[in-house]
Amino acid sequence: MPTVTISEASREWKTSRSRLYHLKDSGKLSFTQFADGRPGIDTGELLRVLGEPKSGTGQEQAAPEQPEATSLQEQVRVLSEQLATAQRERDAALADKERLFGVLESQTRLLQAPETAKDKPEHGPILRFLLKKVW
Repeated sequence: MPTVTISEASREWKTSRSRLYHLKDSGKLSFTQFADGRPGIDTGELLRVLGEPKSGTGQEQAAPEQPEATSLQEQVRVLSEQLATAQRERDAALADKERLFGVLESQTRLLQAPETAKDKPEHGPILRFLLKKVW
């Protein structure tokens, strides 16, 4: 069960802080500590000793959900902004890619094709003929 502060427990169970400390001193209720050393009470202990919280009807219980809903709306807004940024970056990368392909294609056209054996004139038979005449 989650741990709540003394003030939260007092507010939710509609009891005073001094009563919670009195229950602790009498051994009926045990406190725990948060990581930072502040005292807290496990909600399981509060349920065992005081029963269900007396926070009222549904109106008061709906109030804690409002910050969560706002938090979720904020998360959706932040994620939407991140998505829009990622899409802009993707579009810019695609534009750069297309531009670089264009540069590469134009540079490739400017390169001279390598000579192949078919492109070279065959001087071998002529040279052999001339050399035979001279020698």
